[in-house]
Amino acid sequence: MHTLSLRTLAVATAFAGLQATSAVAANLVANGNFELGNTGFSSDYTYSNPVPDTNGFPERNYTVGANPFAWHNLFVPLADHTTGSGLMFIGNGSSNTTDRVWFQSINGVTIGQRYFFEAFVANVCCNPSGPQGAAVATLSFFANGALLGTRTTNQLGIWEGLSTDWIADSGTVDLMILNSQAALTGNDFAVDDINFSITSTTVVPVPGALPIMLSGLVAIGWAARRGDKKKAVRSKS
Repeated sequence: MHTLSLRTLAVATAFAGLQATSAVAANLVANGNFELGNTGFSSDYTYSNPVPDTNGFPERNYTVGANPFAWHNLFVPLADHTTGSGLMFIGNGSSNTTDRVWFQSINGVTIGQRYFFEAFVANVCCNPSGPQGAAVATLSFFANGALLGTRTTNQLGIWEGLSTDWIADSGTVDLMILNSQAALTGNDFAVDDINFSITSTTVVPVPGALPIMLSGLVAIGWAARRGDKKKAVRSKS
């Protein structure tokens, strides 16, 4: 298997409303932007409805929703990456690093063809530099078992992009995302705009994008509040 180098896409802020322009070639990932809801993909995590705001508390849980805060009241508010008003995958990280966060098989791949595998991820819980030192997710992307690239969600409430390419070695590709972070405190994330295509997407600002809504102080406040309340919840259980 030939694994090529990882390169970082542009970073989009929580409410900045960045989106990808249409690729020349079709995205082979079904429901890669999650606008169809909880369909077209699989996960080893357990699904729960995107509301109310207590549904996201169990670890190894996920939803497809418009706002992490609506699913888990200790998460930060965050708009989706695609349009700023759509849906995204939201996960409460599992302590089992072999659990597949997201996976999908794609047929009709051309052997020897170069494909791009791209996605955006965000930390929806905690500031890794904050006083509680909460862990952040480390999401790795695989094609037919080969590691394509890894993105650590270091920035609270900010979309971070990953783009890597892969030479097809089979007519079918099994894509998956794993999280190598096993910590229970923190380790919460969102994923959006998963793309697998022969053409890379290009990220450009949306006209009239909203200003940044979460300052550093607000982010730290959310992180501290989440850390304190999560400890309280566990002490009761």
